[in-house]
Amino acid sequence: MHSKMKTEKLLILVDTEYVQDVVSDMQRHFGQQLGYPIPAADLAYWLDCVALDAGLRPGANSIQVGFVHPKSSSTLQGFVPSSYAEELDGKAFSDNLGEFALQSLPVEDIVSKDQFLLDCVEELSREKDAPAIIVVAPSISTEAPHTLCTMQPDTQHVSENGMAPIQLGFSLLAALGITHDQL
Repeated sequence: MHSKMKTEKLLILVDTEYVQDVVSDMQRHFGQQLGYPIPAADLAYWLDCVALDAGLRPGANSIQVGFVHPKSSSTLQGFVPSSYAEELDGKAFSDNLGEFALQSLPVEDIVSKDQFLLDCVEELSREKDAPAIIVVAPSISTEAPHTLCTMQPDTQHVSENGMAPIQLGFSLLAALGITHDQL
């Protein structure tokens, strides 16, 4: 008898300006504290951490990642890989969590980035088989700074606005290669 492995669909929407600012601050702070320059964050490793923090477990999962960025921006600064056009948009990678499909989502001048993010979440939430949606952004986060929010809340950890916070800093520290022993 074969048991069918449960697969999950997950969408991660990333406000790139926000994440770049957090990574830059961490690189500067920990570089001074540790006495050496902190290298760019490993993007694939960070996305794994985000997915795990959101509750995804190893399997044949389908993870879509949308990088929401200004139309004028060509790179995700502070990360490797970083070029939207050459290394991220339309690319994918697979690991023990499943397949991560990457997409660049440039924001046009006719809408604000915050409104674009909210519109994406609202539209995707209406789909019949809507994925779990994780939004990495300050504009729709809870009171805690640097949070990762899920729009399909965990009923045990729900804030007033219906989002479950997950600390963003831990996943970025891991992706930057900073260990607990170094803190």
